[in-house]
Amino acid sequence: MKYGIPLDSENKLIMNELKEFEDSVWDRLQKVKPCRWVKFPNRNVFISFCNEDRSKMKVLKNEINKSELLTSVIVEDKREGAKSLSELVIKGIIESEFFIPILTEKSISNQWVNQEIGFCKYHEIEGKTEIVPIVENTIIEKLKGFIHDQIQHP
Repeated sequence: MKYGIPLDSENKLIMNELKEFEDSVWDRLQKVKPCRWVKFPNRNVFISFCNEDRSKMKVLKNEINKSELLTSVIVEDKREGAKSLSELVIKGIIESEFFIPILTEKSISNQWVNQEIGFCKYHEIEGKTEIVPIVENTIIEKLKGFIHDQIQHP
């Protein structure tokens, strides 16, 4: 799923797109599977979101966690007393195979979301993490930067 998963006007995730994403992960895993009875470890999916989009994150998190192949990574779920938020974000992105930024009218100007995208873009270039943006249909034309370059425009 190279070009992102859209949100509909009611801000609900389009679940068939998420299923297609999971199927593409499964297809890639099948190519390296050494034998039928080996169980693959779940692939981590880092979710980047702003506080105003918490409800969208929860929908996505629940859908990802239903998968046999994927595990969601939400930094606020992994808070540790001695570690800074930036350390947890870096660790979460480094340990994830997929990075899903939820991009809405509210999040495109959020400093944390934008910094996470920039940090993750480096890992994508290095072949370590794949960015799979979720973009609200109403902001596609407003996007600039790394995510804009990834989205296939109609």
